[in-house]
Amino acid sequence: RREMLEFLSHDMRSPQSSILLLARERRLPYDDSERLRLIAGEAERTLALADTFVQLARLDSIDLDLAMLDLGDLVSEAVDRIRPWAGQHGLQIQVEIQARPVIIAADRALLERVVENLVGNAIKYCPADSTIAVAVGPDPSKPEHCLLTIADDGPGLPDSRRADPFARFGASEGAGRSGAGLGLAFVADVVEKTGGTIAVETAPGEGTAFRLSFPKAGTEL
Repeated sequence: RREMLEFLSHDMRSPQSSILLLARERRLPYDDSERLRLIAGEAERTLALADTFVQLARLDSIDLDLAMLDLGDLVSEAVDRIRPWAGQHGLQIQVEIQARPVIIAADRALLERVVENLVGNAIKYCPADSTIAVAVGPDPSKPEHCLLTIADDGPGLPDSRRADPFARFGASEGAGRSGAGLGLAFVADVVEKTGGTIAVETAPGEGTAFRLSFPKAGTEL
């Protein structure tokens, strides 16, 4: 209940306050087109927060719809959907996937969202001309597992996120941006419910790498 109140009182109020200020205050240094663009951006931010919050709530109360799938194919398709957005920000996405299928038991829709969340975060916070590296292959530390790595050469996680990157509420997600941390909490919950583990390596100015390890299901095709 405390976490819910913190989320509503801070994270959901912040973009709404910005919308009201932009709509009411005519002395702000924006013309009408810029004002509308900013209002739309804050509204989209609110919807994204609400949508992720609902997804987290559902995740706590439902069983995953597990099915056998090729992790490499899923990652390729998810990256292809988000690649145009990376291009708009002047970013490159490099994908390296092992030739043989990597079969795992997972919920396709939720795992696609995991990939899109992590790559999307890299796009949002990396400067132009950066590279995001996505790789699928064996996990060298666990022969029975496969490894999905999503790494960028951006600013790294802020100090407030390093101690507990997957905390749900009340932490900043990047320089000049406040957020509830719901995206990374959602990622961690899906990975855990899929039977996997997630680790993050980050340092100021040296980028961030997420490593998702999943148990392989049965025999590779």
